[in-house]
Amino acid sequence: MPFLRLVLVLILQENLHSYVMDVKTTSLNGDLDEVVYMSQPQGYDDGTGKMCKLNKSLYGLKQAPRQWFHNFQQFMNKMKFKQYTSDPWIFIRKEKCRKSFAYMSMIY
Repeated sequence: MPFLRLVLVLILQENLHSYVMDVKTTSLNGDLDEVVYMSQPQGYDDGTGKMCKLNKSLYGLKQAPRQWFHNFQQFMNKMKFKQYTSDPWIFIRKEKCRKSFAYMSMIY
């Protein structure tokens, strides 16, 4: 968090541009790397007692934040961002005339 505060101060002092983005469906964008079953959702239960096999992450699933962050890391790497060593939530991309910072926070 101290690094983010420093970046925000630099943005204000140097009159730089900043952008904010919010991804509302993070839990639904993670790919599962393990087999996960769940009981049928309320309102869908057909009385058979069958289980559902999840193909993608789901809101409330313990693995959801980790899977989303893994996808986010892969995307940032493709965009040539490097993960900050002391804070894994910060990504930096250096170019000839500019530096780009991305900070991610998981709030549930």
